[in-house]
Amino acid sequence: MSPLRRYRRQYLFAIPLCAVALFYQVSYSLVAFRVALHGLSIPDSPFATLDGTVAAVSNSAEQTGLHRGDRILSIDGKRLASQSELDEDINRHHPGDLLTVTEIPKQQTRVRTLHIPIAAIADTKPTAGELVFAFGIALVLQFCVSIGIYILIRRPADKRAWIAFGLMLSLTQAISLVSPSNFPESLRVFANAWKYVWSINWSAIIAAFGLYFPEQFAWDRRRPWLKWFFLGPLVCFNAFAVCVALAPEFSFREYEALSGGGTAFLVVPPILIAISITIFFSCIGVKEGKAKRPDQKRRLRILEVAAGVGLMPIGALILYALLWAKTNQLHSESVLIAACVFFLIFPLAVAYTVLTERAMDLRVVIRQGVRYTLARNGLRVLFAVVGMIFFSVISAILFRPGVSDAAKVIVLSLSVSGFLIFVRRVRSHVFVAIDKKFFREHYEAEALLSELSENVGGIIDEGQLLQTV
Repeated sequence: MSPLRRYRRQYLFAIPLCAVALFYQVSYSLVAFRVALHGLSIPDSPFATLDGTVAAVSNSAEQTGLHRGDRILSIDGKRLASQSELDEDINRHHPGDLLTVTEIPKQQTRVRTLHIPIAAIADTKPTAGELVFAFGIALVLQFCVSIGIYILIRRPADKRAWIAFGLMLSLTQAISLVSPSNFPESLRVFANAWKYVWSINWSAIIAAFGLYFPEQFAWDRRRPWLKWFFLGPLVCFNAFAVCVALAPEFSFREYEALSGGGTAFLVVPPILIAISITIFFSCIGVKEGKAKRPDQKRRLRILEVAAGVGLMPIGALILYALLWAKTNQLHSESVLIAACVFFLIFPLAVAYTVLTERAMDLRVVIRQGVRYTLARNGLRVLFAVVGMIFFSVISAILFRPGVSDAAKVIVLSLSVSGFLIFVRRVRSHVFVAIDKKFFREHYEAEALLSELSENVGGIIDEGQLLQTV
């Protein structure tokens, strides 16, 4: 098969997968916006269950007599057999309605009926800060997916691009604003499947990224089957765990049959994630220590720093939530927003290190990045100041006694149009000059010197050497 046909075949799989990823994330953002704006009118489930036994219960349901460990038999007179049926029953009601639940209390045999009031997802009308927070998180997740799609479309034949794409999709599941049960009924199963596939397989993806980036180990190139002693069982376990996680959507009995009690699927995934993270940082550390080429060292250093700075804050918040905090009392919005801003560093670093032909030194990236940001933002401030001065002078001239209203409107309109045209033309040229000044110049110079060193490395004749230089 020719390289061109092989390249096209990679796109045949990459483009549909990217389209599905984009569809899910856009749908997720729309659902998150709907929940943030209309949370007072969206019903919330009074309890959670995986196999028909109550695993978690709301305060209002607990006050009516429902407790953890109770066995649910029916809702509104209809037998409850799956999570999808529970979601349908809840979404048919409105906040304030009574849900008729027939259940058997824990460690008892008598059947009783409870009338549980359904609460809304939100307790109060959303504040401006809460709306900004919800929109900001949705944009962060959309940004991660867009970065993953960009990497894969640019390098569909590169294994590292596929792993980076999977890593970006997995990272989006680390932050959750809404549950798949909030999706429209036709998308609920798809949303659940997408969530579990990428959240559960995060451990395998991060381990594979450590093994393949920036290039495979020498032993891995010689014996590629060795890594599958760990990755093989991990992928198989994750695939089975996805099936177990999706089983309640179709039948509680299927979940009981697959999970066998479910304890392994509560204990094993965190252990696998811890092992995979250890493998990732160990691989990066070993490769950085043994790297001979400066470019390889720079890539590893950038990725290592970005992983620490970008992932540690959000990881610390998740760990805190799991060990000490309740989900509805996690942290202030400002802390979460700050963690998400740091979180953006990692996908940017992944895209940079995977796609660039030659990585710059970390100190150069930071120094040039700061100077670049200051230059662009400083230019915007300069334009704003010039605009204020310009329109202040125009206003002082126009709003004098004796100037007609028609003249004011005409002159002011022409002034605004002329200033905007001037700024647009000047800004585009200046921004291009800034881009070349702060990044392209350094990159092209380094690439040229590197190519020159490779070309003259084997030249012995002095005349040929001078001619090549």
